[in-house]
Amino acid sequence: VENNTDVQESWRVMLKITANKEDICDSILALQYFDSLNVEVKLFADKLINLIIKPIIIQNLQVDITKSIHVSIMTLKVSKIEDEYLSITIGKLKNVFKFLNSTLPINFNEIHIMSYLGSYASQQFCNIFKDKALFNAVPIKYNKLIDFQDELNEVLELNTYLNELGFFEKSNNELIKYTENIDNLFFNKISQIYYDKARTIIKKDLHDLVEVNNENRWTPDEDNNEDNSFCQTFFAYPQSKVSKSLLEFHNLIDEVASEMSSIPENDAWRYHDILNNITIMYCDMVSTQHSKALELNPQQSGILY
Repeated sequence: VENNTDVQESWRVMLKITANKEDICDSILALQYFDSLNVEVKLFADKLINLIIKPIIIQNLQVDITKSIHVSIMTLKVSKIEDEYLSITIGKLKNVFKFLNSTLPINFNEIHIMSYLGSYASQQFCNIFKDKALFNAVPIKYNKLIDFQDELNEVLELNTYLNELGFFEKSNNELIKYTENIDNLFFNKISQIYYDKARTIIKKDLHDLVEVNNENRWTPDEDNNEDNSFCQTFFAYPQSKVSKSLLEFHNLIDEVASEMSSIPENDAWRYHDILNNITIMYCDMVSTQHSKALELNPQQSGILY
């Protein structure tokens, strides 16, 4: 496995197998003889995950495969598409395993090669696929969850394919269980998004102010008296300023409340929890986050409270 991160416009990783299946079997036999097979397979499994699987999932790299008589090459190249559908990523992952299955011997000396490789790499594969590929693909709008079911069917097919290939054990249904909790995944994802937005707002400067209620701002030209000799603007709401971050936080609350109104009633409590949590977090953390400024600048304390 060769890794090239210097050339941005060309290949990033190349997996080259320069032997036929008989030669590979001889190499396996030699490694068994010197009691080094486990070490080498684990090393290859780590490279497979870190240099091939992860870049495909995280960086959306393209997969190109070329084969000749005794040389098989799989190349990962920079993709011009920054974001892809989950089904496309799954298709590229399948190509990787098809390449390995067609190039490596299936069985040798009572060893099923893909199962042996899977014993070292399958759990890492499940973790990276769940945490990155699947979690990132979950939509952030509730009304798009129904359409996302087609993508989940692709995940089930991938799980079945890897079971048939032997890379997954027959009892391994980790991806299936993960997709069965898609509603929880959705709410976990949007919770994380809203919490991150709230944290970003909390960190902003409190003294970055914006004027509010300026629609009733008094000007000398408007100083007209009625018959009772009172100025028209005498009872107008006074001009005031608040932190921009507070208005951003208010808009965030409106955003969550708006989403809550568009989902089934039995799930609305989840949005209510998000609203409650980000409000408590704002009230509890903003004074701590800006403690030094509040201690040294009484005006900022006034703005906060």
